[in-house]
Amino acid sequence: MKTTDSNEWFRSMHDHLLDLAGQDFGYPLGVNRLREPQFMRTATVPPHLDRLYSLCDGMSLPDVHIGYFLDAASRTATAADRGEPTVVVRESEFPIHVFGSDGGGGRFALALHDGSVYYLPASGAVEAGRFIEDGASPARVLATSVSEFLNRLLEDVRAFVRGDGRHEYMVP
Repeated sequence: MKTTDSNEWFRSMHDHLLDLAGQDFGYPLGVNRLREPQFMRTATVPPHLDRLYSLCDGMSLPDVHIGYFLDAASRTATAADRGEPTVVVRESEFPIHVFGSDGGGGRFALALHDGSVYYLPASGAVEAGRFIEDGASPARVLATSVSEFLNRLLEDVRAFVRGDGRHEYMVP
């Protein structure tokens, strides 16, 4: 399912989370929520993330797959100040901006040079603001844009809520 309309994306995500809340997994669910948009353009959040923050002010999905957490705009603005990496080190370095994480310590980061979204696995090291890849699990592109990432995230939520065992999640 490809969703380009902002209202449709928000409504679909909200509806899937309502369906999730009604399911019985045999344990109490955490708070899975999509925060209402609060975003006002600031110079401290990269322009590529405008799409995310126009739809919602991040989300907390602790029960979906391994967990997905997209930071509020105010938290994303302080990523570097909080010690998040600002550069990925590989053959050539490139600048990033961290805007979320998964439930296993991996991070979601925007590549500032082209607007793609990367997954930084927990096995990598962070030294002086630089994400140093683990050779066995390098940083990898999840989507070529924030819009594509959000559509993939919606698909992951949909598949999880429906119990689709054939779905291939963004983050294994």
